[in-house]
Amino acid sequence: HRELMALAAASTIAGNLFILGAASNVIIIHNAEEEEGETVGFLEFARVGIPLTLIHAFIYWLFLSS
Repeated sequence: HRELMALAAASTIAGNLFILGAASNVIIIHNAEEEEGETVGFLEFARVGIPLTLIHAFIYWLFLSS
């Protein structure tokens, strides 16, 4: 049970950390570029994604270690 929870947490973290970590990120960014003319670069994504990933990793660690 704990192994499956860890797998689910890891797959969620990948999408938060990198643009290419989740297909949905690529789709949303592509649509924003085409329809709105807005772009999100790697550094802009990382500025939000890295802190968010660290917070989530800590929460997952607390949950999985209990």
